[in-house]
Amino acid sequence: MFSALSHGARRAVVKSLGEKGILSFSQLREAAGIAETGTFGFHLKKTEPLLEKLPDGRYKLSKLGEKAYGLMLFLERPEAFSVSSKKPEEGVKELRSLSRLLLDAERLGRYGKVTIKDCDEVLIDSDVSPELFRNKVLSIREVGRIVCPKELHKAVLSRIERGCGVVETYEGELPLEALEGRYPKYLENYGELVVDVSRLRPDTRIENYGRLTLTGVTEENVGKIASIENYGILRVPKGFKELVLTRVTSNYGAVEEYE
Repeated sequence: MFSALSHGARRAVVKSLGEKGILSFSQLREAAGIAETGTFGFHLKKTEPLLEKLPDGRYKLSKLGEKAYGLMLFLERPEAFSVSSKKPEEGVKELRSLSRLLLDAERLGRYGKVTIKDCDEVLIDSDVSPELFRNKVLSIREVGRIVCPKELHKAVLSRIERGCGVVETYEGELPLEALEGRYPKYLENYGELVVDVSRLRPDTRIENYGRLTLTGVTEENVGKIASIENYGILRVPKGFKELVLTRVTSNYGAVEEYE
């Protein structure tokens, strides 16, 4: 994925498809700013893992491309890697230092504006519309796990400033497993996330593009992991590296031990 995004023209292709959905070859070439067809064809070929070509010849993002677009939205924010000690503005409610924060339309309606910080989990109910979310939520920082309706995905990504882990989406009502605090069977991490392996469901698949720390590691618990694709930094307790590596199917990053 990172190789496909290593050139500005390829990033422009992904960004255009992320914003507009489906585009033709010529529309993508225009978005990339490359007049010469052969040169653009070379870059389009390099971007293939992130694209899906439709029967009519137009293109849309593949599942991996959607992940890449989400990562780009996060990294494009100037605050993504900044450290700020600013106090919240007057009239802004700071929701912070919570194990679990459940946001619904009624709760958001009580506040003028809110910032969210230092929470293990943020669960957003299905009655929160994208318009309400954008109007109320100014920023999200240092949250391990966010669960939101699918239609809120872009709005949530636009508010993440730094240090957030996995963002999960759902359709319909907020799933019971989210309320029970169980991880989904497919985990993606783009920020910094701590995962208690004992809470995983059987046959969990993990993709790590950020900094992922595993806790609660035992031989029995590791058996719950079907696979780990590691493109970032994977941290495991000292003495369990070899055990965890038996679950790593792709490793383009680093695996570190901690005390």
